Amino acid sequence: MNRINPAPAARSLVATIAVAASVAFAAPAHAQLATVLTRPAPVLPSGDANVARVVKISFGPGAASQWHLHPYPIYVYVVQGSVGLEFRGQSQQAFSAGQGWHEPANAVNRVVNLSKTEPLDLVMFQISEAAAPFNRPAQGD
Repeated sequence: MNRINPAPAARSLVATIAVAASVAFAAPAHAQLATVLTRPAPVLPSGDANVARVVKISFGPGAASQWHLHPYPIYVYVVQGSVGLEFRGQSQQAFSAGQGWHEPANAVNRVVNLSKTEPLDLVMFQISEAAAPFNRPAQGD
């Protein structure tokens, strides 16, 4: 019988999933679990120098990010508000609180708070090499 020795990044992902599952199953009986987004897992960077990042970003009414990209894929959850997501050269997509999306690595995009009166709060998740930036400005902008 051959044993497979998973790469460190895969072990980290398994550990992250195990922690998330233990939190979900430890929730009180009255709690509800809802899947917001399911995507195939990306190929993770190899080595022990990987980090999982959970980042919260807030935008004031009508505010927008600059055009930017993320060197590793990110997963985004809308906590509060309505957001317009624009990938360069594509139509804007709208998401509201409780919804989420996936941004592939190096996809040039920006987000816009669609409300002129309410704030926008997003939470983003990314697994990357520790030394990699979370995002960077797009070339030409």
